[in-house]
Amino acid sequence: MPLLLSSCKITQITQPQSAELNSEITVRLTVQDGADANVHKGVLGLLLPSDWRVLEAVYSSTVGDGDLEYSTAWTDSLAACYPPAEFEGEMKWVGLLSDQGYAPAAAIQIDIEVRLQTGASPGCFKLGYLVTKATTNLLCSGNDGWAPFSYPNPIALPAGASCPGEYEVRRSEAWEQLVTRSSGWTGADGIYSIPLDGSEQPHGQDHLIIFSDTFIGQVDASGRRVNSTIVNNTLAHLQGSRPDPGRIAFMWDQSGASPRAVFTPATPTAVANDFYWLMDGVKIDSLIHLFALRLHTTGSGAFDWKLTGVVLLSFTLDENHYPAGVQQRDLPFFMKDGELTAVLGQAILPNSAASGNSRADGYIYIYGPRDDSSGKSLVAGRVRPEELLDFTAWRFWDGSGWNSDHTASASITNRISQEFSLSELNGRYILVCQIGSAVAVRFGDTPIGPFEMYREIYKAPEVEISDNVFIYNAKAHPSLSDADSLLITYNVNTLDFGENLRVADIYHPRFIKLATAGIGSGVAEPVPPPAAFALLQNYPNPFNPATEIAFEINERTEVTLRIHNARGQLVETLLESRSFAPGRYTTRWQPNNLGSGLFFYTLETYGRRETRKMMLIQ
Repeated sequence: MPLLLSSCKITQITQPQSAELNSEITVRLTVQDGADANVHKGVLGLLLPSDWRVLEAVYSSTVGDGDLEYSTAWTDSLAACYPPAEFEGEMKWVGLLSDQGYAPAAAIQIDIEVRLQTGASPGCFKLGYLVTKATTNLLCSGNDGWAPFSYPNPIALPAGASCPGEYEVRRSEAWEQLVTRSSGWTGADGIYSIPLDGSEQPHGQDHLIIFSDTFIGQVDASGRRVNSTIVNNTLAHLQGSRPDPGRIAFMWDQSGASPRAVFTPATPTAVANDFYWLMDGVKIDSLIHLFALRLHTTGSGAFDWKLTGVVLLSFTLDENHYPAGVQQRDLPFFMKDGELTAVLGQAILPNSAASGNSRADGYIYIYGPRDDSSGKSLVAGRVRPEELLDFTAWRFWDGSGWNSDHTASASITNRISQEFSLSELNGRYILVCQIGSAVAVRFGDTPIGPFEMYREIYKAPEVEISDNVFIYNAKAHPSLSDADSLLITYNVNTLDFGENLRVADIYHPRFIKLATAGIGSGVAEPVPPPAAFALLQNYPNPFNPATEIAFEINERTEVTLRIHNARGQLVETLLESRSFAPGRYTTRWQPNNLGSGLFFYTLETYGRRETRKMMLIQ
């Protein structure tokens, strides 16, 4: 089962939505992989309840078929990279290794079938599936192109029960239209939001919006940037908390002949060719405090810079809502050991009474990423609001308590992105970050965890624009959110700078909304028995990049599920005469190399046939 480092992905998972206790079920996965000059075996990781068993696992592909066999070494490695204790319930990893290795000359599809024995405990169980190739340093990378991990995939026991849906995510066109502009400010990354009354609860308060690298210029009718320049940071003042284009003003330094950044380094340690990358901030009394990374330009390329320090900027706003009386302080908590760094200020949780949080404890929590072997881990400090500028009053989480020595900081959780957020939600704490090309969340019971394993809630479709496009730095904006949803942003960029000029729509923030009602519930609930034969509407619809198709049967039968385009041409066969026991099932479809359009999916059993339509939007 060869799995290419740069293009491996799980495109389809078919599993029952419920099953009997102590019964046999079948799970099917489809994996796509690219060409590879090196011979490698493949690894399949199964995250299962502790009393479940693997009965058999086989795979088939155009370059070979075979068995997947239990591997103690890979089971132990999976448990080390993704500790079972981080997941809900009593879970375990089972590592399976392909019996042969292959080196495909072209992209291939691998079909995997696993027979499982369920356990004796009823409930809602969230299974996980991970694939990678059997080589070092990929499993723990957290990179979904090297070791794609699908979690959670819920199944309820006994049959006839169901797991409530947890993550309903939709795009917010209104917010995206707010930052889709053809003149002046035309795109940026970064994007933090600071409520100007200090409250994290949305109630119409004004906001200061924070951006880092920003294009200033024009976008012509063909969507190309013209007469454009980049400045290192900009701001916007939003009147209220709604995406109203008439109530937002974008700001940068316009005092010279050409646009300049709002903030430029002026601390005693700053040198020529330094610039600021802005981070999170907080309003305390009359002052806004904003953290910034100080970076030093080392060459002429877009990524030729190095991190040299962290700065705290403090200022008020003048009558035009532009920073006034800016004070710059070098933060003494910047840690650098060779190329390994830890910074604070990438995320702030205001948790004083002014925040309005239900579990306010009087502190401001300041978080940051620290480099480690798996990417980025989370470290934290805290201080009372009135002592923010007294750096001797700060304390740092060392794993068991709050320590005055910042070098004793302990990792709280791992696999986060450089920028992220941490905020209160429904009495718990939600960490939002980017994992590979997805937006992910983690939940914890306190501001310093412990945090559950991350769950991908949204796959960003923009990465399909070209091979150079990537996403990064997802985070939430609780004070800009609604009562029933959490507003989340992520950034889009490309490794080809010219592509940002040719396609202006790439480089600006994206906005999604996560429905928050009922998040965290894991109770299996009774549902009516399956219909004799039912094909359900796919969800989401319209969709991009993937959708789920569910069907119900009340007797054992062979099932075929096919996709056709609007011309009636066969696009893909998802299931071909596969035998299923009575129950409700879901399968995931992620089309490749298909443009926007109407598609039809058809379910067939003996003597019965049903078709529904769905819309793909690219």
